Amino acid sequence: AIRAQPAGALDPKIKITEQGEVIHRKYARPETARQNLALVLGAMLEHTLMPAEARQANPAWRAAMDLMAAESRHRYRALVYEDPGFQAYFEQATPIEEIAQLNTGSRPVSRGGTLAVEDLRAIPWVFAWMQNRHLLPAWYGVGSGFTDYSRRSGGLECLRDMYRNWLFFRSLVDNLQMVLVKADMRIARQYATLVADEDERDRLFSMIETEFRRTLKAILEITEQHTVLERQPQLLASLRLRDPYVDPMSYFQVRLLRELRRLPVDDPGRGGHLQAVLRTINGIAAGLQNTG
Repeated sequence: AIRAQPAGALDPKIKITEQGEVIHRKYARPETARQNLALVLGAMLEHTLMPAEARQANPAWRAAMDLMAAESRHRYRALVYEDPGFQAYFEQATPIEEIAQLNTGSRPVSRGGTLAVEDLRAIPWVFAWMQNRHLLPAWYGVGSGFTDYSRRSGGLECLRDMYRNWLFFRSLVDNLQMVLVKADMRIARQYATLVADEDERDRLFSMIETEFRRTLKAILEITEQHTVLERQPQLLASLRLRDPYVDPMSYFQVRLLRELRRLPVDDPGRGGHLQAVLRTINGIAAGLQNTG
């Protein structure tokens, strides 16, 4: 990501904000802190020493990005802001209410005191979708943007050229690969069963799953791979290593959320159920190494 910055963006300084909730993962141990700082400094040196012309994007690539961004934005907003059933799906298929009760973060989950998408802060919004293994904000709409452009004459070859020769685009696509590995539509489908309206649940999950598959297919075509992260086997192995520990917690969380939501507000068992849900939230966040 640092190497992919445009010319002049890091001359000669960089300022990085680390989330307080996860800063210990990079700096709690001297060895880890040194390794992290070495990676940052190394990337800074590479960026600084790189010829300016090598950091400039081809105008045709920028035009392609503008077209893809417009299509992706349209598809994303059509679901998140314009679909009348989306708000209910979000509130019921994610543990956003329970996240609001976690004792983490320096600010409330929402700016306006509601769970409306427009009021939510960015971190809890992403955190909720990470918990239910959709990871929707990270990729939804991207597949439509890539696919729409690749169908143009010479479009796919242009995207492959961008991936091979433009650090910004390569960084974007490689980050998407990691996100697609962390997402799990099998588990996401289980969270979708928490949505009360079956017709709306099936309709919305079908849209989400279709776009996920579209994104996956487009990424594989652009990178010319058979599977995501095929050329980064160590990273793939690291991500897959967590699955046997995180996946059971996800299934357990679905069960706990269903039981908690069936209990009356004044039921004495709600407190225990809520604490169990909060523990699964912490466990999944630790396993996926992401809090939003």
